[in-house]
Amino acid sequence: MTETQTTSRRIGEPSGHRSHATMAEARGRIVFLPGMPARGPDGTIVGLGDIGRRTGPARANRKAAVAEPGGTLDEACRGDVVVRSTEQSGTIHAVRRRHVASASTIVETPRTTTPAARIGTGAIAVLQG
Repeated sequence: MTETQTTSRRIGEPSGHRSHATMAEARGRIVFLPGMPARGPDGTIVGLGDIGRRTGPARANRKAAVAEPGGTLDEACRGDVVVRSTEQSGTIHAVRRRHVASASTIVETPRTTTPAARIGTGAIAVLQG
């Protein structure tokens, strides 16, 4: 899927890492990946206390989830990151630049359904195949 990034001069610079809008022409099936923490195969949270270390397992989980219906992470067009604290925003933005879809949002929340989860990610993908 080809994406086009746009930034409006009427809005000002994006506060995140990408653009104001992402446009993609696509046909296919839409897959919604819920927010999920970085869990290992046994279900435990990995990388406790290290936001950067959690990105590998979180990405692997998104990759596995989108693969089930036949997709890849390259087909993700939207990503959301929920964190318990934005104090490590530099690390979070660096990771997002490498691993999160073009159109993405980061949100801080005081609680999650998994108390040990300090970060969770979700995505929307449009499968072309």
